Amino acid sequence: MSSLADIFLATDKRQSAIIVPETDTEIAYGSLSDQVERLAGRLRQSGLRPGQTVAIALPNGIEFLVSFLAATRARLVAAPMNEAYKVEEFRFLLENSEARVAITTSGTSPIRDAASAANLPIWTASRTATGDVELSGAGFSSSTKDTPDAPVPEDIAMLMHTSGTTSRPKAVALTHANLMASVRNISAHYALSPADTGLVVMPLFHGHGLIGATLSSLCAGAKIVLPERFSAHLFWPMVAGHAVT
Repeated sequence: MSSLADIFLATDKRQSAIIVPETDTEIAYGSLSDQVERLAGRLRQSGLRPGQTVAIALPNGIEFLVSFLAATRARLVAAPMNEAYKVEEFRFLLENSEARVAITTSGTSPIRDAASAANLPIWTASRTATGDVELSGAGFSSSTKDTPDAPVPEDIAMLMHTSGTTSRPKAVALTHANLMASVRNISAHYALSPADTGLVVMPLFHGHGLIGATLSSLCAGAKIVLPERFSAHLFWPMVAGHAVT
């Protein structure tokens, strides 16, 4: 496996990949892979070109995961961002990452204000009743005419920003090879397998939540329970209810 486009190669397409506990939605690996492929094609049909950056500010959930994987599948650079940032923080991050579009939730939000001020397209992520992720907004294409070229290991897949504890955050570019090396190592170290069920309690905009918990589990064919946010009150009931390993 040389890129994130290969992450589902060894998985059983019939196996459950993700459970969204808030809605009891269960999505199989085959459906997840198909959604990523379709959305990747639509991102490219919308005029985005390899190497261009897509800012993603979404809560944990299918919308985030499919948007992220579709962007990287389309040879775009995904830039996950904390949706709780303030407008001025988003202004800096959008400019620093040279984002061409912002993907976020519906309704008013700081990233919408910052993206509007920068004249960036804003696409809204939503989910149908069957769990399929959709994007909508000015300039987004609903057509998928061609399958995008597969990414290569040297392509930049993700742009993350440091915490900025001593100055402004610095952008860190991670290639597909970087990410897949981490994913494989973590998966092997913990001996993850299709028999496992993981509960994601960290945010997906953070490397530990996205790479350490989620992508490593999915690469191993495990099932993940993906709540929108961590809840101490619901943690143990979810562990028991979904037989989390």
